[in-house]
Amino acid sequence: MRRRVASIALSSLLAVASGCYRYLEVPATELQPGMDLRAQVSGVGVERLRRGGEAQSRVLHEFTLEGVVLETRPDSVLFSVPSSFYEGDFRARVLTQEVVLARSELVRMETRRLDRARTAFVAIGVGAAAIYTIIAVTRDGGASGGIPVHGGPGEVRVPLGFHWTVR
Repeated sequence: MRRRVASIALSSLLAVASGCYRYLEVPATELQPGMDLRAQVSGVGVERLRRGGEAQSRVLHEFTLEGVVLETRPDSVLFSVPSSFYEGDFRARVLTQEVVLARSELVRMETRRLDRARTAFVAIGVGAAAIYTIIAVTRDGGASGGIPVHGGPGEVRVPLGFHWTVR
């Protein structure tokens, strides 16, 4: 019983800990070293990176590049982009690669921020559902109020609906 309650509490905690993020657009003038960034690259930039070889083209996901800003220059931005590949068909390795993009090759830049209001709403909802489930489980399915039938294993019933009377 305790194990069941602990697993419900742990899964609720993990759901809330993931948080709710949203992407906010960042102007090129506000880029700072260390900033996590998702950038849309222009067609010219994509072609230049694809001609740079397999390692350069691996950092792109269609027209999008995700990485950390290492350095900003007046005419370009230096990114550190994680790239994973399989070694021996079973073990993935992650390498970081430095990529320089001209500011003219950057169409749109976004950074990921925690949305506190959405995270609080999800936390309250998950917490309420967890409390309801824990109460139902600790009552050993007694929510139905029925008399247990003898001769078989006890059954745990978790009610899924609320019975409200509206006047």
